Amino acid sequence: MSTLAISFDPLRVDRARVHRWLSQEACSSLGLGRTVFDRAVDHSLVASAYLGNEQVGFARVVTDRATFAWLCDVFVAPPARGQGIGNRLVAALVAHPDL
Repeated sequence: MSTLAISFDPLRVDRARVHRWLSQEACSSLGLGRTVFDRAVDHSLVASAYLGNEQVGFARVVTDRATFAWLCDVFVAPPARGQGIGNRLVAALVAHPDL
């Protein structure tokens, strides 16, 4: 079994996959447009979870990196749920030095 890796690199995000998750499966962002999604990723602190090279989770924080942080868009792919991946994403973001 692959080891879970967390990345904060927005360039590593599989944007097509995450956009599909959020716009089609996450009730808080159904119908989210791709342009809006890309702007949100570009202007937020993001964390992605990977099993091997496959992205299996995503979370985003809207922040000024000084006094405010709002956690949103936490999503784990259905086949990877129940393994603590969402908890690991949130813990990694909470521990991020910019927050």
